[in-house]
Amino acid sequence: MQEKQQAQDEFQAQINTLQQQLDNLKQEKSKATITSKPEVKKNRSIAKAT
Repeated sequence: MQEKQQAQDEFQAQINTLQQQLDNLKQEKSKATITSKPEVKKNRSIAKAT
């Protein structure tokens, strides 16, 4: 029974690690999106429209 609990704990720890990596990647992606050129192009088309 204890082995099963330990296996579950290890599995949960792996999930937590992956979740943290995923959050980090999402943050990196949102930073990259802000600085990417398509955003600048979008802003220029808004400027042309006005």
